[in-house]
Amino acid sequence: MKKFNLYGLAIGLLLLTACGDDDESKASFTVDDAKQSMSKLSTDMSADIVDITSAQGVDAVGDLVGILELNDPFAGRLANAEETKSWFKKHAVLFKTVFVTKPTTNGRLAEEGFDFNSHVGTYNWNPDTESFDKVEGGSIIVINFPQEGSSENNISLRITEFSEEQFEDEFEVYYMPTAIAADLSIDDVEQIALDFSAAYNTNGDPVSASVSLFLNPYTFSVAFDDTQTKSVNGSASIKKNQETIVATSLKVDFLTQEKEDIDLIDGFVQYRTIKIQGNVDVNGIESAENPDPNEFVTLALFDGSNKIGDIIFETEMVDGFEEDVPYVEYADGTKAKLEDVLQPVINEIEDFEEEVEGWSAG
Repeated sequence: MKKFNLYGLAIGLLLLTACGDDDESKASFTVDDAKQSMSKLSTDMSADIVDITSAQGVDAVGDLVGILELNDPFAGRLANAEETKSWFKKHAVLFKTVFVTKPTTNGRLAEEGFDFNSHVGTYNWNPDTESFDKVEGGSIIVINFPQEGSSENNISLRITEFSEEQFEDEFEVYYMPTAIAADLSIDDVEQIALDFSAAYNTNGDPVSASVSLFLNPYTFSVAFDDTQTKSVNGSASIKKNQETIVATSLKVDFLTQEKEDIDLIDGFVQYRTIKIQGNVDVNGIESAENPDPNEFVTLALFDGSNKIGDIIFETEMVDGFEEDVPYVEYADGTKAKLEDVLQPVINEIEDFEEEVEGWSAG
């Protein structure tokens, strides 16, 4: 159990904290400077999370979901509005949920497929008939509907590209999206935009994907590539307009081509000027009888070119169990528990999770 917790913790640190290059020669802060940087990190991260969750684009997701509460513009293609609505609110990336005919099962959409070209045109919500009136023409799909409390169709959802690939297994024929491009505007101001692409193997499992989701004024990007023989690459970022808030890139090397046992994790995450860099020798951890995480996990924390300290682990009793707890060790040997440093951020994330759960309840 201790090995498992350490393994997960090491991956989590690489994924959720910050890092950059491997230049260990960077200048060290004084301890006071380092502690001030860590204090500023918590304050800035908390402020960013509050700013992101209150952004206009995030609110617009709720308006987009509202289309699922109206009559389906494609003549009854929506079978279970409540289930689809909940799924969409949690993921907020696959506009294909507007078109599904059956509930989502194991990440696959069991359906007959969606013929994008046959549905091209403009769909306007008619409050008198409580249905959509279709206007033929054009090369894309446009769905106009009212914002809650509005008497006009001031929201416009455009699906400019849509393609999918058919797969079949012993149970069903199903389709997976290969390209989706869509955007949503409120009063002619773009609030949401999606650019999605993916490739699959013959079994219908994704082997590479790229997703960019704009929620005004933020852009969330995620990509992964599992096409290499013994490694997987992934990256993610959050930008506010052109300013990078968070960026990360991660490479996972495996022992064999089956990609079942991890050998090494190497990567970086950057939050504004704060970086954490290093690697995790997962195979070493798993092979050792009583692993010391400090022998297999190498991480250092920086503010720009100035070194704040090293990430080290200390074994402590937590709720009656031994756990390897991460600390920031400063140049003078003093330490601060990483969880305590980031507690304001953790609180904001928990509050946001409750807010998202409230969307589904509403």
